[in-house]
Amino acid sequence: MRSTNVARVAEVRRRRSLRDLPVIAVSQWLVLALVMEKPSYGYEIGERYERRFGTFLPAGRTAIYGALDRLDQAGLIESLVSASAPGPGVRRMRVSYRPTGAALAAHAAWLDSPCNSERWHNEMLARVVTAHLQGPSALGEQLDRYRHYAELHKQRVDELIAERSAGEQQSLQALSNLMLLREQQTAVAAQLDWVTRARQEAETRGGE
Repeated sequence: MRSTNVARVAEVRRRRSLRDLPVIAVSQWLVLALVMEKPSYGYEIGERYERRFGTFLPAGRTAIYGALDRLDQAGLIESLVSASAPGPGVRRMRVSYRPTGAALAAHAAWLDSPCNSERWHNEMLARVVTAHLQGPSALGEQLDRYRHYAELHKQRVDELIAERSAGEQQSLQALSNLMLLREQQTAVAAQLDWVTRARQEAETRGGE
């Protein structure tokens, strides 16, 4: 009975966290993850973002500073102003950022929230690559969710290919559209192969 009550309380808290989750873009969640990993200055955060995430979700410096402002407004990070002295008689103000006490819970709620099914790929990659902030089991959970969305996408693409391949004769436009779907079919097959191997590696490394 007690375990049932604990589970109900946990579910209520989960739903409340999802309801209170601020509206933040995927790239902004990635910026939050960088601040959670290591509080630092905006320029350094931009450099780290480019190295870590620039290959699948690029963001320019203006977007990085915009993300920091949005996260500050949402109460997930706070800015600290300090003075530096780059030269004799010259003082320059520098702003660094660190997470607030609400950051970890908000990030966990984001990982647990529904993914945009139309733009699932980059969003799920962002969740996978930041899941380590929530502990060892979170990575496996996000890889399983990645597989779920990949399988849904594969099903939709397979259905469209079957539907559009039914006619004996096709216009050039219809043939081009079919080629695009087959490209997506090849891509999602590679994604499913990747997540299978990633899940196996996560299990192996997790057991070390």
